[in-house]
Amino acid sequence: MSSPFPTCFRPSPTNEDSRHSPPPPLPPHSTNPNLTAYLFQIDIGIVSLTWSRSIFGRSIHVQLHHHPSDSPPSNPSPSSFPLHIGD
Repeated sequence: MSSPFPTCFRPSPTNEDSRHSPPPPLPPHSTNPNLTAYLFQIDIGIVSLTWSRSIFGRSIHVQLHHHPSDSPPSNPSPSSFPLHIGD
């Protein structure tokens, strides 16, 4: 069963979408079941979502990379949200 989660980040097709470069190709499937990463292209940039599991616990990391063609954000570094859940 496929997850509906990735579809919420897909922009609806419009003429405005043509000004952005095409999304990067999907990475090959990882053979490590303890690490998963996804990339989503949204109106303001690219969102990367990574989650992992190790002997130290589980973690999820969400990062927003703004489009270079857009005006730079007030903070030039990417927006980031890490979360670690210990076992």
